[in-house]
Amino acid sequence: MAAAGALLGLVAAIGGLAPARADDSDVVPDASFRACLNVALRQPAANALSAAQLGTLSGALECDGAERSTVIDSIEGAQYLTGVTSLDLAHNRINDLSPLAGLTGLTTLDVLGNAVTSLTPLADLAQLTVLDVRANQVADLTGVNGLTGLVELYADGNQIADLSPLVRLTGLQKLWLGHNQIADLSYLSGLTQLRELSLEWNQVADVTPLAGAGQLQVAYLQHNAIADLSPLPAGLAPESCDANNVCTTRVFAANQVAAATATTGTQALPIAQLRGSQRSLVVTSGGAAVDQAAATVTYTNPGQVTLDWTTAGNAYFSGTLTVTVTGEAIGASPTPEPSATPTPEPSAAASPAPEPSAGPATGGATGTGTSGAGTSGASTTGPGALPTAVSTEPADTLPGTGTHASLNELLFALWLVVMGLSMLAARLQLLLPESSTAVPQRVRRPGRHRR
Repeated sequence: MAAAGALLGLVAAIGGLAPARADDSDVVPDASFRACLNVALRQPAANALSAAQLGTLSGALECDGAERSTVIDSIEGAQYLTGVTSLDLAHNRINDLSPLAGLTGLTTLDVLGNAVTSLTPLADLAQLTVLDVRANQVADLTGVNGLTGLVELYADGNQIADLSPLVRLTGLQKLWLGHNQIADLSYLSGLTQLRELSLEWNQVADVTPLAGAGQLQVAYLQHNAIADLSPLPAGLAPESCDANNVCTTRVFAANQVAAATATTGTQALPIAQLRGSQRSLVVTSGGAAVDQAAATVTYTNPGQVTLDWTTAGNAYFSGTLTVTVTGEAIGASPTPEPSATPTPEPSAAASPAPEPSAGPATGGATGTGTSGAGTSGASTTGPGALPTAVSTEPADTLPGTGTHASLNELLFALWLVVMGLSMLAARLQLLLPESSTAVPQRVRRPGRHRR
């Protein structure tokens, strides 16, 4: 067996088929990446590349797709670039950074404009000071949380919402996070060394976590939901001017679209610019009274109020604030509650009709007759006969005095009055003294009239 093996080895050697060593094989399958590396090695673009050859490269290596006729899809073979300290792979179609995981000597990495989805392969690149992952498909910054040596991080144009992986990167001086989905800045509160911050086109409403960034010199905050810039460091000014009065804008916070809630009445103006700014703030509204001198606004009615604002001069801070106002309208009388009028209930038992009392008989000029009187009921004959009527009034209420008195009730009340007067007249006659001599009545003769 040993002799046979030796013989096969001899045949292979003679035929040039000896097994190739790893250093002699082609370790870069992507033609465009291979071409870039061959240019750096000053050899034909199509040459096969070995790991040993790639290990000879050092310093900065540029494979920017914008400067080449073809773009790179894979960076397989980059794991052998152990001597490279700065790697530019911008404007390609790279989606996997795994071959870079062992390049611990990298200090600068640029993968701008690719299709990268994960930064996890970069977790051990502790020497990185500059990382550019703009315009990719990164939704999670996991992988950079241990890169405590980072000074500049550019991550605009991704899908980032969570900034918690940045909490330990206290040495950051430049941080670009524009065009993402960021609303919460609380994880940036410890980044006190920041000098340049970009957060434009996000969902930021509160800049309070940036209060401790005392060295901040430039801030890009436009197109967010910020209505109050006052928490920003006091040393940050909208612009700086040199001895020749050439001014450079330092704060960009235009085109805000913000929302707030309030109650009717006078409230503090919810819009505030940078502290110490010499720019005048102009606030206009169609549904509230704004007192800019006192920095107050009075909401008179519930509903929605829109406040538009800008700063005079360079308009570094402008936007629209929609305020949802609740509460009672100012000056409006409260609507009284409707009071229900109680309807009197009929008495449980009908009051018994009193027995009619016979009036005294009268003669002479008054005539004779029979009459009955009472508070309710009916008499039988005579001129004071009771009209037919049915009372629905309570027992202790005179008929006709209720709210809904009927015609029958009114007639009944009138009959009672008449009967009472008749009884009174009869009693008065009984009290008069009887006289044997009739008092002659004076008769006016016809034809004689007294003047």
